[in-house]
Amino acid sequence: EIWKELLKAEGVYHSEYHFDVINVGRQVLGNLFADYRDKFTDCYRKKKLEETKVWGQRMDQLLLDVDRLLCCSPVFSIGKWIKDARDWGKNLKEKEYYEQNARCILTTWGQKATQLNDYANRGWGGLTDSYYRKRWELFTQYAIDEMSHGKEIDEKSFYNLITEFEYQWSLQTNVYSESSGEDPIRIANLLYIKYNPYFDK
Repeated sequence: EIWKELLKAEGVYHSEYHFDVINVGRQVLGNLFADYRDKFTDCYRKKKLEETKVWGQRMDQLLLDVDRLLCCSPVFSIGKWIKDARDWGKNLKEKEYYEQNARCILTTWGQKATQLNDYANRGWGGLTDSYYRKRWELFTQYAIDEMSHGKEIDEKSFYNLITEFEYQWSLQTNVYSESSGEDPIRIANLLYIKYNPYFDK
């Protein structure tokens, strides 16, 4: 596969190569996440509680690892997006306004429960962990809790839970680093080795 072949190019340090390694890696791991999600769904439908928990945990860890890879570069960082937005402001009030705008564009598109949710979503470091991972964690835990009590998912209740989370995230002003400083090639190699047994399985 292409990610494996890219990682064979040892000793390449220019930024374009780093971009490709991260970009292809996030796509490969994103495809793997879809497989994990399907496994979770299958176990949930078959009422296999313990296996559902296992796949939920694997989904969570995979998103953490994707975020770690993305955080290696400011090109894939929500930190740079928010910093650039705040830099337009001439005072604190304006800076917070531009930051909220920047967050809304990526998530709620300006209001709670809009039909345009994720319209401009991005696979960025910081965003993947604090927003997408947390959102998936809310879903898997909700499903597991309901199953544990012999109940089906209450879609309306979960919808209210998730839209409130999305809206509150868009109002935050926490600081994100522009880059973790980790070597993307080293991290990509570690993740390839870690997840290789699950590829095409």
